Amino acid sequence: MIPWLVFLGAGTNAAADGTTNDDPFAEIREEREARSADEEATPALAAEPVADDPGLGLELIGRLGASDRNAEPVLSGGLGLDLFRRVVTDSGTWGSFEAQVRLVWDKLQSPNFEVHNLFLEKRFLFGRLNLVLGHFQVPFNLEALPIDTHTTLIQLGNRRALGLKHDWGAGLRGQLAAIDYDLAYSLGSGMRFDLDTRGMATGRLGWTSAADTLGLGLSAIGGERQVATTLREAGEPVTGWRVGADLFYRILFMRLLAEASAGQDRGRRVLGLLVRLEGESYDDLWHAAMQYGVNESPAVHGPDPTHRVELEAALRLLLLSHGSFLRINVATHDQGGPWSLVGTAMLYLRFD
Repeated sequence: MIPWLVFLGAGTNAAADGTTNDDPFAEIREEREARSADEEATPALAAEPVADDPGLGLELIGRLGASDRNAEPVLSGGLGLDLFRRVVTDSGTWGSFEAQVRLVWDKLQSPNFEVHNLFLEKRFLFGRLNLVLGHFQVPFNLEALPIDTHTTLIQLGNRRALGLKHDWGAGLRGQLAAIDYDLAYSLGSGMRFDLDTRGMATGRLGWTSAADTLGLGLSAIGGERQVATTLREAGEPVTGWRVGADLFYRILFMRLLAEASAGQDRGRRVLGLLVRLEGESYDDLWHAAMQYGVNESPAVHGPDPTHRVELEAALRLLLLSHGSFLRINVATHDQGGPWSLVGTAMLYLRFD
């Protein structure tokens, strides 16, 4: 009995001193530590593509609209390109590129080229820090969330609250702990690439629940931007600032979205509010949305506040392949006076 106690005591003292060489799990621990170190290693600076995730989409759009402002219906159309590519290396995802551009025309105006998304995103620190360069959505309120309104008729609030939705610039975005962040500095020229304005800074902090059913965000924007009545013309410079708050709540197949903003343009008060309720089927065959918005912004809308009620129903009539569809949208809006009814057919072909 005594020799066994002596043996156990000696083994315990050796382990405490860290001098034993008889650990039967030493090789397993070393292999596990080496594997963990490789997984947490910083991605290489030079891209060595081993795989990618390309996506190419072509869209053909026909639109027919009627309102009490026009004596006869207005027919318009468009041809668009949607390109997405993600580059993956041995060290992880290197970055991605996205382009959404359209050529649009109608019988009242000559064809016009529109640039929506056109940016390069470089990932750092496993997605915690991402650098964005190009033409992207201004990350103010709900526009910072991954909500695709490219194929819909009714949009979120930035276009009517700020006078622009996309802008040319650079940004940083990612996630720290449970907080999503977006920081951007852009030219303030919207669709046009114009260096005449001093530009504006935008920031947003957001939180999303683990089940992705609830999200909250706080935003701020300030600087100089160009405000135009249409996408085709150059705007006039407007200096101002805004703070905003947004939220979304999802239950089953429905989602509630809301955002509010307040600030000043040219020293005058501006206010904005948007409430949106939307739903879609599990098979993605139909989508419907209803929203109400009010904006008080003299630089964008004139001296009087505007109230806007919008309804949209969309149906995918034909699923050609994964990601390809024929979509029919019908939308109407009422601003307390002028009304309009717009129907759109979009054929979208995706090639992966």
